[in-house]
Amino acid sequence: MEFDEFDYKYSLIMLGDSSVGKTTIATSFKTGSLMEKSTQSTVGIDFWTKVVNVNGVRIQTLIYDTSGQERFRSITKGYIKKGEGVLILYDITNKQSFKAVKLWINQIREYGQEHACILVVGNKSDLKESRKVTYEEGESLAESYGVHFMETSSKDMESIDQAFEVVIKQVYFTGKEREKNSKVTNRGSKTLRHEETKSKSDCICK
Repeated sequence: MEFDEFDYKYSLIMLGDSSVGKTTIATSFKTGSLMEKSTQSTVGIDFWTKVVNVNGVRIQTLIYDTSGQERFRSITKGYIKKGEGVLILYDITNKQSFKAVKLWINQIREYGQEHACILVVGNKSDLKESRKVTYEEGESLAESYGVHFMETSSKDMESIDQAFEVVIKQVYFTGKEREKNSKVTNRGSKTLRHEETKSKSDCICK
C-alpha cells in the first residue's frame, strides 16, 4: 500500500481566502490530472495524501486543504501548527485575496512552526485579461517576507506540480540541514563533556 512505502512524512497546509482555487489545485496534484473547478467551498478541513520522490527518497505528503471562510479560522489556526510546508494562494483577478496574503503569513509566523517553508502562489494565471495583481506585485510581496513565489493555473495545470515540489523539496532539505547541524552540535557537546571529564581526572587531589 502507498501508506507503507515512504521514508519521510511531511504535512503541507494550503491557506488562502475562499474561491482562490485551493481545492482544485490540491486534487489536481493528488490525481495528476485536471480537476473541474470546485463549486462548493471547503467546510472546515479536507486532506489528501501523495507519495513524492525527491532524489530517490520517498516522501509521503499530507496535504491539508483549509477553509478560507472567516467562521472556520479558529480550526485553521490549529492545523497551521502541523505544517512543515505552507502554500498560500491568492486569485490574481481578486485584489482582496492578494491583500489577505499578509494576514496568512502573519498567522503562520504566530501559530506555525518556526522553520515552516512558505510558498506564495498566484493562482488563475490563465485569466490574463481579468488580472488585477501583476506578477511583479506577487513576487515583491514574497521577497519582502523572504519566501518563495510562483504563479499557477488550475485550468491548464500550469506549474501545479512544480509548486508542490518546490515546497516538498524545501521542507526535505531544510530538515536534512537541521538534522546535520543537530548532529554536529551533539558531537560538540559530547567532546566538551569528554574534555571536562579528562580535565577532572588529571587533577591531583590532596
